[in-house]
Amino acid sequence: QRQMCIRDSPYYEPAGAERFTRALVDATARHPDLRVHDWARESRSHPDWYLSDDANHNTEAGAVAKARSMAAALTAAFPAGRPASAEKVVLGE
Repeated sequence: QRQMCIRDSPYYEPAGAERFTRALVDATARHPDLRVHDWARESRSHPDWYLSDDANHNTEAGAVAKARSMAAALTAAFPAGRPASAEKVVLGE
């Protein structure tokens, strides 16, 4: 059985998710310490990181990957001893 992708879910509304992401990125102009972690982009090629019956919640492997990615994204955005990254959208890969 093929893993379901969140975009296959009848509960996912892409336009709403995209508006929310744009609003977060726009908010970085008002909040200089805000960075947006693009987990959707990083996880897109890993449907196995999501539960097959809801395509939204992470499997154990997905939760580990997300935690590692978030830690790497934070380190890239705010490196110790150096100025924060100018990039507003960060990746942890």
